[in-house]
Amino acid sequence: MVHGGEKKLEHFGFTQVTASSAINPAMVLSAGMQVMSMVSGTYYLNQN
Repeated sequence: MVHGGEKKLEHFGFTQVTASSAINPAMVLSAGMQVMSMVSGTYYLNQN
């Protein structure tokens, strides 16, 4: 929505996002870091 002062001027709606454009390098890096964290956490929890 675009607001102008106290009243609503316009509503643009939603746009559909395709799967290929939703995956970006930051998401891949974040997922990789989470997997590495899970693996190292499991390793240290299983050490006795």
